Amino acid sequence: MRWFFTLHVHGSSNPLGITGNLDRLPMHGYFVFKDLVTIFVFMIFFSFFVFFSPNTMGHPDNYIPDRSIIRGKIGECHVEVPFILMGQIATIIYFGYFIVIVPIISTIENVLFYIGRAHV
Repeated sequence: MRWFFTLHVHGSSNPLGITGNLDRLPMHGYFVFKDLVTIFVFMIFFSFFVFFSPNTMGHPDNYIPDRSIIRGKIGECHVEVPFILMGQIATIIYFGYFIVIVPIISTIENVLFYIGRAHV
C-alpha cells in the first residue's frame, strides 16, 4: 500500500524530483525500446508456431473438406442448358445487389438526411 501513497506525491512522475524541464530525464525512448523488444519477442514466439509447428494448437475439424456453395458446384458441371441459366441468374442476383440495391438505399438515406436537416 506504500506504493500507492508514493505514486500520488507531487513530482512522482519525475524520477529526479527536479522542477525544471531542462534537467528532467527523457523517458520516451525507454518506453519505445521496451515496446519494440516485446513485439520482437512475441513475433519470434508466434513465428515458431506458424512455421515450425502449425498443428500444435490446431483442431481436427480443420481437416474436414468444405462443402462448396451453389455457384461453385455450378462451375464444376459441364456446360449444359440448365447450368448456364443457373449461373447467369446467380451472377445477376450477386451483382444486382451492388448495382441496384446499394444506390437505391444510399439515395433514400440522402433524401431522409436532407429532410431531417430541413426541419432543424
